[in-house]
Amino acid sequence: MSRQVQLFEKIVQTEPMKSMLKPGGRRIPEWARFDSLEETKKLIKYSCTSNHHACGTCAMLPQEKGGVVDPRLSVYGVDDLRVCDASIVPIIPRCNLQSTVYALAEKAADMFIEDLH
Repeated sequence: MSRQVQLFEKIVQTEPMKSMLKPGGRRIPEWARFDSLEETKKLIKYSCTSNHHACGTCAMLPQEKGGVVDPRLSVYGVDDLRVCDASIVPIIPRCNLQSTVYALAEKAADMFIEDLH
């Protein structure tokens, strides 16, 4: 990750990208330096968070397998509560999770309308 950050720094310091960015723009944290791999590692350890696509914390699985929601997105054991977000995806998909969530939302909207009638 440190080498990737250094590559990004090289890209933003190279034209045409350099002229598109604010000269002397503020860094967060302000002490961030990418001159050496050790300095970049220090920054990564200080400021980076997970870059995983978190999902599965309310997995749509049978309850006996640890699932939290059923196939109609209702939470087991709770009346009138449904979940429709990345937390219902039981495994991390190979694609960007955003497109999966859009598809889930479209399907959920259809199911919710069906259930209202």
